[in-house]
Amino acid sequence: MSTLFRANANASAASLALSLFLLIVAGCNSSAPSTSKTDGATATRGVPQDVTAEEVAQRMLDKYRDATSYADSAEYVQHYVVRGEGVERQRPFFELSLALERPNRLRLTLQEAIAGSQQGGQSYDVACDGEQLRVAVSALEDQVLVAPAPDQITSDNFLPDPMLRDTLVSQSLGNVFPQLAMLLNSSDDELVFPEDGPPELLPSDKIDGRPCYRLASESPAGRRVLWIDQEDATLRRMELPIAAQQEELDPEGDFMEHSVWIDFRAPTFDAEIDDATFELQIPEQAVAVTQLTPPAPEGPRAEIGREVSELVFYDAAGDKRPLTDYAGQVVVLDFWQIDCPPCKEQAPRLAEVRDALGDAATGDEPQVVFVGAYVDRKSTPAEQIAKVWQSWGGDFPWLADRDRDTRELLNIHATPTLVVLDGDARVQLWQPGLVENPALLQQAIEDLLAGKDLAAEARAAHEARLAEHRREVESHRWEPAE
Repeated sequence: MSTLFRANANASAASLALSLFLLIVAGCNSSAPSTSKTDGATATRGVPQDVTAEEVAQRMLDKYRDATSYADSAEYVQHYVVRGEGVERQRPFFELSLALERPNRLRLTLQEAIAGSQQGGQSYDVACDGEQLRVAVSALEDQVLVAPAPDQITSDNFLPDPMLRDTLVSQSLGNVFPQLAMLLNSSDDELVFPEDGPPELLPSDKIDGRPCYRLASESPAGRRVLWIDQEDATLRRMELPIAAQQEELDPEGDFMEHSVWIDFRAPTFDAEIDDATFELQIPEQAVAVTQLTPPAPEGPRAEIGREVSELVFYDAAGDKRPLTDYAGQVVVLDFWQIDCPPCKEQAPRLAEVRDALGDAATGDEPQVVFVGAYVDRKSTPAEQIAKVWQSWGGDFPWLADRDRDTRELLNIHATPTLVVLDGDARVQLWQPGLVENPALLQQAIEDLLAGKDLAAEARAAHEARLAEHRREVESHRWEPAE
């Protein structure tokens, strides 16, 4: 019996851990056309009768177990049909490359976003050259993990840091890197897919013109399908069990069909691999460490502390209203647009803050000015803007950013966004989204009126956190053996 799956369907109730992938896949609505290479029209029809599912699984597992070396590249792909559209589409969202040479040389790289895409992503690089094991993570640019190379790479030791294991392999290795799980599987008591029930053969199909057995198994997270080359027993594709994550993957129910799979490109067995493949250089700015420290805390936005006296708005009559009109005053800018329900909720909250400030904001010579900064279409008549603003409870003035210069200078990409300037037109607060606690905003404004420099305080606090982070990293510095 193959040690890929359980012998019966009584699988564990624990769900498949795809949390790393869900962060990238969930909510995507890419319109890239399908580039699937599955040749369904010429597929070999019918379920094979000359082999059993267990025989196919065992043949594949034996091929990976017996390999002296292995190398491949892979893509993690989201395939879907948008409801009402009827067009098949697919979107690669991870890239993976793997090289293994027994007993203890490994290179595993994972990039969470395809190169050239607009979507940023995390990357991981694991390298073991037979003497040292090194791990670099893009979010931890200031450190590289260094550990002695194990005598033999196993599923338990190729990620020596607990934080890495929790991130990349929080459940079964086979759910994330199935080819590596098979390469490192050496015990008949260790299942590659421990949550899956017994396999069954589906009708065969082709990938890139190569006939493949299709082996299906059920897990608590859904159905897994392995595409196994009929000629050389190589794993060409694995469809991930995502049924348990469909609500998270497609929260709006936009997809008629939806699947996620891994395509394995150019899998190569028993070839000689260049030594440089297993080398990972430590960047000059990084510290070699024996234990990874979580990322340094993010600092204040780049806009904080910036002087922006050149900002210009326009009033209802279309006349310019430069920010210099408010010189010496604290200015609270509420960026809004008409088709924005949170903006409607925000306007009266800010009006309450203004009223709570008393004469400082409502007197004849106010120290604080509230402005509704309208950023919608130029074509909207001023009368309509004023009507909507007043109906929301925005009883303080509104001005329009007609030429987009203001929102671009302040990096306003969503509404509502709140920006507070001090009397010298320096950005002291920059807060996207709805103001959840008006009392905190009121306190911040009162602090500004009392002469505090909130931007400078925020930067000083961040520097203190960075210093603590650097001390923590240094405490784990790796030193070579003498």
